[in-house]
Amino acid sequence: MSPDEISAMPKATLARKNYFYQLWCAKEALYKALPAAQQSQATLASLCYQDLKMENTPWYLYEATIDQYQLAIIANSIYPESLHISELKL
Repeated sequence: MSPDEISAMPKATLARKNYFYQLWCAKEALYKALPAAQQSQATLASLCYQDLKMENTPWYLYEATIDQYQLAIIANSIYPESLHISELKL
């Protein structure tokens, strides 16, 4: 995490855990969406969750929670035609 993300981490245990997984999933999804050349230059600390949330990047973040699991999807358009999530069985 970046220093700003660490300083924003909640103190309460459950909220802290949820925050960690929310950031981790979004950053991992973004990292996997990057071209290989950009992946080799990126670190998880350099990938900014707040920029994704504020739409300050060319990427769009879709987040959901399914039961106790965090889901993050990164797309390069606001309404990707190929994104259809109707049911996910765990």
